[in-house]
Amino acid sequence: MFGREESIDLKQLQSSQFEIDHPRKIVTRFFSKKYKFDAALPLKTVSSMLLRDNMYMLHFNLTNTTVNHLFLDRVTFHCLESKRFEVVDCSLDQNTGKSVFANTVDMLPGDTRSFLFLIKPRDESIKLNKYETINLGQLELKWLNYFGDPGVMKVGPF
Repeated sequence: MFGREESIDLKQLQSSQFEIDHPRKIVTRFFSKKYKFDAALPLKTVSSMLLRDNMYMLHFNLTNTTVNHLFLDRVTFHCLESKRFEVVDCSLDQNTGKSVFANTVDMLPGDTRSFLFLIKPRDESIKLNKYETINLGQLELKWLNYFGDPGVMKVGPF
């Protein structure tokens, strides 16, 4: 028994992290340090929705809450009922299909960008009712942080 022999200290066996080498009668102790840190989302989103002229208008404000630059790669709205509704991204040039913000959006700390999406029915005979509950879809944000690490956030459903 190791506890009664003189070569092994009993105080070493009180640790929860140890390894015993029986032939050599050695106790090796290990230490692990645990760190605590706060984690927060790098983008704050504020959304509003309005029904006008038989189409939904979704307005999103995105604010960079980090202390470094963020590079927005893609801001898209995924419609759940794409057979019934058509999504128009107002931040895209309708002729070329490219973003009016260029390839990526560089957001400084505290910067706010606005995005507008129009969701209208594909069939013009359908009249939308503001009292009807419809699950339209969700917003997907993709970005790169200052070190080039990618990030994805999904907001919704709307």
